[in-house]
Amino acid sequence: MTFNDLFPGAADFVANLGKTPPFSVIGDLYAPFGAIHLIGLALLGGCVIIMNLRLLGAGITDEAPSTIERNLRLWHYVGAAIVIGTGLVIGGLNAERLYT
Repeated sequence: MTFNDLFPGAADFVANLGKTPPFSVIGDLYAPFGAIHLIGLALLGGCVIIMNLRLLGAGITDEAPSTIERNLRLWHYVGAAIVIGTGLVIGGLNAERLYT
């Protein structure tokens, strides 16, 4: 059983998704969205590595783990928002390829 068997009318919708606004307008901006997506992934990964190093007893050992987590929380949220936002755009631009 495939996704197409479960939702037979979705194939036409997905095939035309790249031609509908806002995806038709931002279709030429695929590369910048990909670059911003990678920046968001690096931001998330860096925050996770800094926190995990502190929990392992390396890295920033002068601060308490709770202080480091509190200072990194905003950057976690920013990185997650970037990754989710650009991921939805990239997924919308590649909808037909992802669907099949």
